[in-house]
Amino acid sequence: MGAAMGRATNKLSDAFLRTAKHSGKTLRADTHSDGGGLYFLVSTAGGKSWQFNYAHAGKQKTLRLGAYPALSAAQARKARDDAKALLVQGIDPNINKRAQLLEQNTAAAATFEAVTLEMFNTKRKGWNESYADKWLLIMRKHLFPVLGSMPIANITTPMLLSVLRVPEGKGNTDTAHRLKSQAGQVFNYAMQTARCIANPARALSGALQAHIVNHYPALTTPAEIQQLLLDMYSYVGRSTYTSAALALSALLFQRPGNIRQMQWGWIDWSKATLTIPATGVKDTLQAKADKPPHVVPLSRQAIAILRNLEQYRRTVPAGVPDYVFPSERHISRCMSDGTLNGALKSMGYGGKQTPHGFRATAKTTMLDNFANAHYGAIEAQLAHSKKGTNPLGAAYDRAQYMRQRVQMMQEWADYLDVLKDGKPAGRVLYLPTKTA
Repeated sequence: MGAAMGRATNKLSDAFLRTAKHSGKTLRADTHSDGGGLYFLVSTAGGKSWQFNYAHAGKQKTLRLGAYPALSAAQARKARDDAKALLVQGIDPNINKRAQLLEQNTAAAATFEAVTLEMFNTKRKGWNESYADKWLLIMRKHLFPVLGSMPIANITTPMLLSVLRVPEGKGNTDTAHRLKSQAGQVFNYAMQTARCIANPARALSGALQAHIVNHYPALTTPAEIQQLLLDMYSYVGRSTYTSAALALSALLFQRPGNIRQMQWGWIDWSKATLTIPATGVKDTLQAKADKPPHVVPLSRQAIAILRNLEQYRRTVPAGVPDYVFPSERHISRCMSDGTLNGALKSMGYGGKQTPHGFRATAKTTMLDNFANAHYGAIEAQLAHSKKGTNPLGAAYDRAQYMRQRVQMMQEWADYLDVLKDGKPAGRVLYLPTKTA
């Protein structure tokens, strides 16, 4: 009779389980047998849980099943019976549980979103911060909502294509192609880390509409540049900063961000140079680490503009960048990226000329109209990274062409003065006086 009772199961009633409280007789949890090795525990704090006690390989062990009432009595009893079935097969229930958790965690780590974030965190150290931010933003916006929770190994080419068709259907072919490229990066990484065996993006070559690259609008003929200069120098904007920033954009060949973020400490008046830290030059982080700051020769005209701006120089607190073109609203910020675009649009150059387009304007005009144009010096002034078939080329080719650039920038400024002064702007070869 006693033996039969010892083997009895399902001893604990639902009412008992609901109302059970700790006895207060011990600092350990009260343990109540439900039979068959299943126990109901009530902690001193009142928490309730289930555990299964068993013997395996001559050792007494405990399998923690879960908390009550999240794990009901019926579920706990089934878990006990399942554990007993494993024991009959010689399998330790604890080891089996750990294996299942590992499998679940592995599966969770193999979703498209998880693999993407893993790859991103691995690669971003070598990426430009702005590029990294944009890279992840487009994935979060377009791919994660549809594919993010799917096991990456289960994603097929048709599935990926259906997602890319959405921006393509809205006319955003650039976005579609960018997503295809970035997804391809993720799938390659997944293959390298044994999360999938194929790259479905690779098969999409030619499946998307061709993307036509729209370069920054830029004026490139002397007559067009002349009219632009006349309009710029007669422009009355909201502040002196705007017209000065436009003038320097035309004179210096620099990216709009480098113009807007220019700081007074970057200017060497005695050497007539502007030194842009390597962190401000567009490139990968590795390339930035390997290259020196970008030194920009300043023409007499550029110096004059900057000297004129000195009278408006603000006093800034310690730790605040001393911007040449500060924001009118926030002393700790520089001029916004929309200011120069807005000025050009207000002059009627929307879709014809952008602040970034001044770089193309300068390069094209010099190559077409300057008899002594030096391509290497132009590229160095533009701060273009050196790319070639030799992967070490950029590391060893550090030619800055400074002597040529000093002469070139003064000749370019003089040329713009000729146009600005209203001289004939036909396609006449400009033959500047060469310096010794």
